Amino acid sequence: MAIPHYLLAAFEEGGIYHIICKSINEKSLFREDRNKHFFLKKYQQFLADYIETFAYCLLDNHAHFLIRIKTLKEITDRISLIPPKEFTILQGRFMENAELLLNDLVIRQFNSFFVSYTRSFNNLYKRKGHLFETPFKRIVITDSAHFSQLVIYIHANPLKHRFVNDFTGYEWSSYKELINNFSHLLNRDYVIEWFGGEERFIKIHKEQIQFYYDLPLTYATE
Repeated sequence: MAIPHYLLAAFEEGGIYHIICKSINEKSLFREDRNKHFFLKKYQQFLADYIETFAYCLLDNHAHFLIRIKTLKEITDRISLIPPKEFTILQGRFMENAELLLNDLVIRQFNSFFVSYTRSFNNLYKRKGHLFETPFKRIVITDSAHFSQLVIYIHANPLKHRFVNDFTGYEWSSYKELINNFSHLLNRDYVIEWFGGEERFIKIHKEQIQFYYDLPLTYATE
């Protein structure tokens, strides 16, 4: 079945997106906590130069991220630190025509991240084959209300899928990192300021979280 167009939004400079990566046939993406640590490490390795991350959540067979694409200048400045002879073909083409090739470059980085994680996962557990559905889903966020709702939805996801009884205690979402200020992965200041401070961030989550628990799982494509 073809994926609806709105789930395959093109990446644009400064655009904000909800990323959903799912496993093939509901297979587990993570068998141990160390897999999740490694997954986030690989995410940072392949994508930190291209995107900012505002929220995330890792479940057994899928993961959510709320991201913003960095500016063309930020990306080109970062790539320019790489010796030209070490550029990938796409990086070299991007440096010549950044605006035209931004979408291709970010998609390539995500796919490289998925492939790298899959290879390591397969080697560790002596398995073969693909692990992630392709193409991965990306939904453009176009208004402030959607941004706020999505942060809460991502943090509510573990309870929605019955992983925990209290979303605040889940170890593999960004909620704890945002209120404890220890993350190197997230743009914490932006998120906390968006909600009007840490106290309001916590208060709004507690006030609105039940709405997301009660939604059908089709909301935001899970």
